[in-house]
Amino acid sequence: MGLYRSLCQRKASAWIRLASLALSAFLLSQLIFSPGAWAAESSYSDTRGEECEDAVALLSEKGVINGYEDGTFRPDHQITRAEVAKIFSSLIVGEDTEIVLSEDADLSGLVFPSEEDQEEEGKSPQEDQEKSSEEKPSDTEEQTDAEVLAKKLSQDLHDSDRLTEIALTLYNDLDSCVWAQPYIAAASLCGIVNGYGSGIFKPSGNITYNELAAMCVRAAGTDTSELAGSWPDSYIAAAQELGMYKGMKEFDPKEDDGSAAATRGNTAIAVSNIYHAAEEQSAKGYLFPDELISVVFAQDAAELSLEKAVEIMQTEGLQAESAQLARESDKAIAQGYKETAKTISDSLDIADLLPLDQQYQLQESGVTKSNLKITQLQRDFVKENIDNNYQADMNKIEQTTEQLYFGLLQAQENVKVCEETLISEENTLNLLKKKYELGAASKLEVQSQENNVLTAQDSLTQAQNTFQSTQSNFLMLMGMDAGRKLNLTTELTKAVNDLPSLNDAQEYMLKNSLELKYYEYLTELTKIQFESLRSSTNSNSSKYLKAKSAYDQAQMGIEQMKLNKKNSLQTAYEKIPALESQITRYDSMIRLAEDSLELAKTRYEIGMGTLSDIESAQLSVTQAKLGRISAVVAYNQAISDAWYEIGIGTTRISFS
Repeated sequence: MGLYRSLCQRKASAWIRLASLALSAFLLSQLIFSPGAWAAESSYSDTRGEECEDAVALLSEKGVINGYEDGTFRPDHQITRAEVAKIFSSLIVGEDTEIVLSEDADLSGLVFPSEEDQEEEGKSPQEDQEKSSEEKPSDTEEQTDAEVLAKKLSQDLHDSDRLTEIALTLYNDLDSCVWAQPYIAAASLCGIVNGYGSGIFKPSGNITYNELAAMCVRAAGTDTSELAGSWPDSYIAAAQELGMYKGMKEFDPKEDDGSAAATRGNTAIAVSNIYHAAEEQSAKGYLFPDELISVVFAQDAAELSLEKAVEIMQTEGLQAESAQLARESDKAIAQGYKETAKTISDSLDIADLLPLDQQYQLQESGVTKSNLKITQLQRDFVKENIDNNYQADMNKIEQTTEQLYFGLLQAQENVKVCEETLISEENTLNLLKKKYELGAASKLEVQSQENNVLTAQDSLTQAQNTFQSTQSNFLMLMGMDAGRKLNLTTELTKAVNDLPSLNDAQEYMLKNSLELKYYEYLTELTKIQFESLRSSTNSNSSKYLKAKSAYDQAQMGIEQMKLNKKNSLQTAYEKIPALESQITRYDSMIRLAEDSLELAKTRYEIGMGTLSDIESAQLSVTQAKLGRISAVVAYNQAISDAWYEIGIGTTRISFS
């Protein structure tokens, strides 16, 4: 019997139990034939002595979880909803599990087999329904449909394509997480995981402790219909009863907010605790599967070009949703100005027909020709620049993505340099050991070089850690699995400088800059207000003088803005050749440093040089290579920033 035996009693998902055996076969086949699968390790370098050590060891032995190819588990890293769905989809149902169709099985969002599919099996939909009716004469039409679908799924769930089809039927945001689609479908059909409504699952979103509690409670076979209280307290209480939280690192459900993102280590602890709870409460039907199917956290490296990264960030990234919401807000503001302008216009059309006291009331309420002009100007400006504002947001996301991508490339290249340095230091150490055996080097020299090797190893470790943290942050911002390994396909090479001439660039910028358009718009507003007072107010009044001053300042402000933008673009242009020259200097420095290093080693071999000469030359090589990497990144980013400066820019404007 399996862990999910009592799930047969759950109203929304019980009908799918008929397909559970086929699901097991599919999941097993995925691991047998998946290139990303490997045998689970019983221990990891970064879990020794940690709270999750025993849990990770247990679940690794059972094949439920795995770490990374570098021998780490990364227990403090956050875990995604897709990863957890994969864990729970691997918990299979035993062969003797009772199959029960719910009287009110929820089929919403699921696809019934088409007539074509059923005809391929040699029978029509009508025949299937008639057969179901004969077997269960008391069943409703809905029950018959459930049985037909369950039978179809029992035949198709071994096929990953079928699960993928179901996943894409249930949720509309799984395109960026293709690997997880079958697992999300399986976990959803088993009633373990749910989406957020409207076809949203958020596969790359971090799972919260509250969501983890709900999944564990469902996986333990708990009848959730009998839980007392509301979400999430009801599930937290049930999870506490099961002992899910026991031994968790830096998390206590009584003190900590369950909306925080769960870590990989605490997730392992939670699943392990449910495992033990299942064993201890077997009399209640909580039976853990005898055989578990391996779930690999670390997926095959995802190839990611700069262009693809930008696309993901602009569609699936954390900033993309904000940009879309801002666009909808801008549309609402535009609609508000449109309605206000119409109201003022309609009121002015009838104003002359009203008694004087009512005309005065209208004016006091803002129904004036000048306010109509202002509102119409606001309406038109917002309408014309909604797309520009959105493009500025997209430009900002693209700029940020480029900075992050180049930063990740820099971190990756720094690792390579540190690896090269370590190899060089080890080669020097081997040379010294040979000389020491021959009596041509002292023990002190060998020890000194051993320290150099250790220093190089530490530098490499730091560079690797920097790369991993940079990669994780990048992935999270993209809305992807933070533990996913990336293969960056865009190389860190010096970008082509195809910028237009400075004069042409400045001219184009003055015509298209969104900030300048905004300043011109504000100037026009102050002009309308000033002209209105000029025709109706004494020129010596404070109100008139204040309006005139505001208009004059606005005019000067826009001219100052133009000057600032031109100077800023000029500075950006001037920075580029300086950075290019810096790259050239580093190229020369690298060649000279490498030659010096080889010469220092040669001189030392023949007894004409010292170990300190080698150390100094090696340091020069490393620093020159790291400096060149930094210079290339700065050069590429400078060209990119110049292009943004030339166009509408990366700064959205406020319409409110």
